[in-house]
Amino acid sequence: MTLFRIVRELANNAVKHARAQKLEIRLWEKDDAFCGQISDDGIGFDPANMSGIRTDSQGFGLVTISSQVAQFGGDIEIDSEAGRGTIVRIRLPKQGGEAKYGATDQGAATR
Repeated sequence: MTLFRIVRELANNAVKHARAQKLEIRLWEKDDAFCGQISDDGIGFDPANMSGIRTDSQGFGLVTISSQVAQFGGDIEIDSEAGRGTIVRIRLPKQGGEAKYGATDQGAATR
């Protein structure tokens, strides 16, 4: 569920903020992890300046995406620069990340 939410947010960012014309989403499974790569041909940005990218009421923003990936014991790599577009690579462990890193299912309904 976390990977779905992250991919959805990155796709929305590519259209809304990066003004991308092309978006490629690749998802695959390894023995111990789910992986994804989201790339666009948008305007790009400086990943070293992510602290300036704020969240809004409609989505999580890149800072929150990075926090979510870390919370599950995963990895995120952001490759971008102005005028060149963006490639985001994500790896989320299949099992144990939730317990090991204290993450919870953010989409679960409580009773």
